[in-house]
Amino acid sequence: MTEQLRRALEQIEQLPEEAQNDIAARLLAFVDEQKWERLLNHPKSEDLLDMLSADGDDEDAAGLTRPLSESYGQ
Repeated sequence: MTEQLRRALEQIEQLPEEAQNDIAARLLAFVDEQKWERLLNHPKSEDLLDMLSADGDDEDAAGLTRPLSESYGQ
């Protein structure tokens, strides 16, 4: 852990619980976003996404899919 992050966490500890939870949620969302960025920027991601898209198109053409509105009641 960096010194700057340690100092930030010490200051966050002094905040009310609600503020701490808000900051924690934002940090976790940021970390999750960074994971997705790394995953989607991986050299093999484009090939995998193309393959998944083609699989979805094949399933749709075979009548194995249904509209999202049926799944979510819209």
